Amino acid sequence: MDKKNLRSRKTVKKNKHLITHFLLVAVAVIWGLGFVFTKQILPFVPPSLLNLLRFSVSSVLLFVLFFRKILALSLKQWLYGILAGVFLTLGFSFQSYALVYSSSANVSLITGLYVIAVPFFMWIVNRKRPKAKAFVAGIIGFSGIAMLAAGGFSNLNKGDLYALVCALGFTLHYIVVDKGSKGTDSGALAFVQMLTAAAFFLVWSFSVDLTDTLSASFPKSVAFPLFSLCVLSTAFAYVVQTHAQKTVDTSVVSLILSGESTLGAVFSVIMGLDKFTWYLALSVVLMAIALFISEYDFKPRKIARSTVPDVETNYFDFEKTNVRHDE
Repeated sequence: MDKKNLRSRKTVKKNKHLITHFLLVAVAVIWGLGFVFTKQILPFVPPSLLNLLRFSVSSVLLFVLFFRKILALSLKQWLYGILAGVFLTLGFSFQSYALVYSSSANVSLITGLYVIAVPFFMWIVNRKRPKAKAFVAGIIGFSGIAMLAAGGFSNLNKGDLYALVCALGFTLHYIVVDKGSKGTDSGALAFVQMLTAAAFFLVWSFSVDLTDTLSASFPKSVAFPLFSLCVLSTAFAYVVQTHAQKTVDTSVVSLILSGESTLGAVFSVIMGLDKFTWYLALSVVLMAIALFISEYDFKPRKIARSTVPDVETNYFDFEKTNVRHDE
């Protein structure tokens, strides 16, 4: 009976692991589509106002869904959420300005540096070296992003410096969430992050970007893209990320979610916004290899000695059995 319970628990744990990975892939797909939706919205809505809408709508939605868990948060959990929100804001704000001065190819490549940076920062913070495959998978994953940018990479400029700060912001966001998610409700912690980012972009939109904010327009064509960015790309996505980092290695989470760059290019091709290139095909292959390396267990499995008599040799390992014999 105990063996059955143990087997059942292992099955449940394995199923939860698979579901978590499926949700992470779903988020990468949603973020990939988010690149396309953002391009459709930005001609009408400035970046700061778009980010304000994303995080404020997400805050309201998450508060409605998780208000009891939010009210039960301790001061320490609030501080973790606020700090994560600050680094999230840092990433989003510098990414927006990077796109103003640099090409999307440059920005996607440099932002993708967080895939390599996360294992090193985890090593520094936890004082425990990650598995070698985490570094290998990160480098291959970054190479996939590099292939994606290779076809349109341009000379470096100050926008690329902004993208580097953006990559640092996203890296630190992963680290803080990794430390703060343990023992904290995912929805409640995500709410604090969204609220922190919304507060920053509220001030930014109606001070620095006031002119652009007041001139924004919302045609019907941006209704669904805006809904997707607010609800799926922000509220849903960051609850999934926060929850995943409780049980999945942070390096793996960052690697899976970094697939958004490649998927964004794929969706752009599918929707006729960009042309197919072999760089894109190679990028997809490299990302798939990186994911395989990060998840595959390379340790050789030990074959347990049988406790059942071998029919051909009539061998039986009595030392491995717990059978009692009467004297």
